[in-house]
Amino acid sequence: MKKYLFFLLLFSSSLTQNNELERAKKDVATLCTKKMAGRGYQNEGHVKAAKFIQKRFKNLGIQAINNDYNQLFPIQINSIESATLKINGKKLQHGRDYIIAPNSHSGSNERCILNLNYGLEIDKKEAHSECNTLLIKSGLPENITTNDSLLNIYKFLKSDEAKINLHKKHSKYFIFQKNKLTASLENEADENTVINILDSVIKDEDFQNVDLKVTTKTITTNSQNIIGFIPAINKTDSCIVLTGHYDHLGTQGSIYFPGANDNASGIATLLALGKYFKNKPLQNTNIVLMAFSGEEAGLIGSKYYVEHPLFPLKNIKFLINMDLMGNGTEGIMVVGGNEFQKEWKLLDTINKQLRSVPVIKSRPNAPNSDHYFFLKNGVKGFFIYTMGGPPHYHDIDDTPKNLLFSKFNEVQSLMRTFIEKLD
Repeated sequence: MKKYLFFLLLFSSSLTQNNELERAKKDVATLCTKKMAGRGYQNEGHVKAAKFIQKRFKNLGIQAINNDYNQLFPIQINSIESATLKINGKKLQHGRDYIIAPNSHSGSNERCILNLNYGLEIDKKEAHSECNTLLIKSGLPENITTNDSLLNIYKFLKSDEAKINLHKKHSKYFIFQKNKLTASLENEADENTVINILDSVIKDEDFQNVDLKVTTKTITTNSQNIIGFIPAINKTDSCIVLTGHYDHLGTQGSIYFPGANDNASGIATLLALGKYFKNKPLQNTNIVLMAFSGEEAGLIGSKYYVEHPLFPLKNIKFLINMDLMGNGTEGIMVVGGNEFQKEWKLLDTINKQLRSVPVIKSRPNAPNSDHYFFLKNGVKGFFIYTMGGPPHYHDIDDTPKNLLFSKFNEVQSLMRTFIEKLD
């Protein structure tokens, strides 16, 4: 009889975990649909995503603050409205062959291309050339990166921005060759039109003429943080805050960036933890769930919350920010683990007991996700992200299909136990 009950409990636990994983996959798929428009600021993508999260909170029984899940804040984005690029008469595929740099200005140009290689010096031909689109390789050549004395001379020209500043007297049209296309957001445009192109698309010697058209505009709107509350069994002001950003990069013309790992996976994890603690609330600590917008535009939503807190920062016992939560085969990284060794050691001990992930590593606090301003303002906390899995990041291939969720159940168990131990 005891053996039967044991296997029944084991089967029930396995079934529950499978259901949770399938629900997480469904949440990710919904957040990554074309209807959500990359959860950016074109076509109200961020608003549609926010409404979905609010609905999930409500269905889970997670309370709103003062009958409103929304915390509104202003945001401004330089939006890439349209883009076409032809080289030697061949139309290239937006998103696959090239993307537009986020601070690009509208521009249109049909001229020849001047190849400046790595663009480390002003070319004598440059000032007199009719080719006013400049082709430049990103980064520095190997002979410089492996030579300390040369690296010291040229390291200030490692970035694309520095190369633009060096050559902008001669052109405002730039094409940078990259080994990977990685999109991002900026709040406003500068005076240049900048295209990032895969270096494998066309050989250098084949670049002869270009036909490019880019249209951008400034979007100024309100976005929203979504905040929910799970009260402790015993009345208290103390809370553990679980966070993750739901916004992503939106669209560039006709393409959109799904953002499955970054960060639909974090929101799916947040929702799964919300469901768990709604059913099993902590004894002495409230749980607060915060889904932030504006992260991709510079941590705008979380910074706004820190400046306009709905729960006093002094009442936050601990914060856990979750971003890039879709993998874990190579372990997890804990940003802030260096500062809060006691909590990091607790998490590491639990992991060794449960054997959730291969390793837990730690890094100091850094402005790479929504934990940052909380930690800078005296709140204890971690930013946790998973390691391993496919390399898709800030590109059109960060899709649900390419998201493995290889350690979802294990990471859930690790996080739940850690949070319960903090109570």
